[in-house]
Amino acid sequence: MAKPDFSIVEEKQDVVLQKRNGLTAKQKAEILSANPVCPLCKLEIGSVKEAQFDHVIPIALGGDAKPSNMVAMHRNCHRIKTDDDVKRIAKVKRIRKKASGETKPKRKIRSRGFRKKEK
Repeated sequence: MAKPDFSIVEEKQDVVLQKRNGLTAKQKAEILSANPVCPLCKLEIGSVKEAQFDHVIPIALGGDAKPSNMVAMHRNCHRIKTDDDVKRIAKVKRIRKKASGETKPKRKIRSRGFRKKEK
């Protein structure tokens, strides 16, 4: 079996994925103090321990991995937003595939067969 050629790197269209760096405690405190209200449910977030930090624009959709693109959210609100982001990212991938002309391989249509007549 031939070894795969890794010298060819596939380029992403219009999106450069960035490395995610963890936020420091100071950055988390700054993000929370800048906006102590959850953007989804509009309730106040008590402390850094209660908050989860999310990208306003997901990295997969071209957002930055910088604190300026981060927002504090409640755990459940973060889960809801992430579920929505996953759906949006999948849709963008489907649109990009279609625009690039990539198609699914054609398969033969299989019938369920015919009943054999009893003699």
